[in-house]
Amino acid sequence: MRSKGKEMRPEVVEDLKSAKTLMTIQRVDPSSPIVEDVEDYLRKVEAALLTHAENDFGKEYSDHWFQRIQEAKAKGLQETVRTRVGLVTGVPRDKQWIRVRVTELIDMAELKSMTNSLGLSFREEANDTAIVFGQPESVKAFLRELTARVKKK
Repeated sequence: MRSKGKEMRPEVVEDLKSAKTLMTIQRVDPSSPIVEDVEDYLRKVEAALLTHAENDFGKEYSDHWFQRIQEAKAKGLQETVRTRVGLVTGVPRDKQWIRVRVTELIDMAELKSMTNSLGLSFREEANDTAIVFGQPESVKAFLRELTARVKKK
């Protein structure tokens, strides 16, 4: 819709970002019970987008996108190989790392305290992001704790 000059409500964009974050967590820790939360976020986004499309562009445009969404759902989820984005310097090769973005759900101070309690290293970057790195087991524990805190909010 942006290509047609239309902006979405901030709540819809935030729900989409939250769903993406939870999917990333799920990919790293498949035992995490957040699938229902992802589905809820995506249902809300889908409803808002289709309503917005119909109001701004007409029923035909909305039906076209509804059909594309249904086809994507019918195909099911397929795991794709993902490459790491960006070069991270200063992280030892034997350490696992993740990039975490600060949102209104969790702030930089909370991230720092979580990493300290788990014995992980923390490096703040530009644009409200941070690199968390350490032993693979500790990084997984960090993601589980992060998931639990985000779900509480």
